[in-house]
Amino acid sequence: MTEPTASDGEPGLSQSLIELKRILSARFVGQAGVHALGLRKSEDTICVYLTPGRGGPEQSAVLADIEVAARPHRVITIVEEPPSFT
Repeated sequence: MTEPTASDGEPGLSQSLIELKRILSARFVGQAGVHALGLRKSEDTICVYLTPGRGGPEQSAVLADIEVAARPHRVITIVEEPPSFT
């Protein structure tokens, strides 16, 4: 028997996790220092990439909204500069 495959061809990755990342990216990227969202497939986790030095109450509120929207999946934050395209 073969392992289920998501629409992007990655085995074992929940289609709902892929869709959730897409929805959360559209809603939150560009707000309060959120510059990207990613996935850790093996951990069933959404990764939220934050720009350094952009914390504060607004960022805390956005992260809380992401955590609520991502349930039951885990959310982790990663603080790093956005990629440079120069």
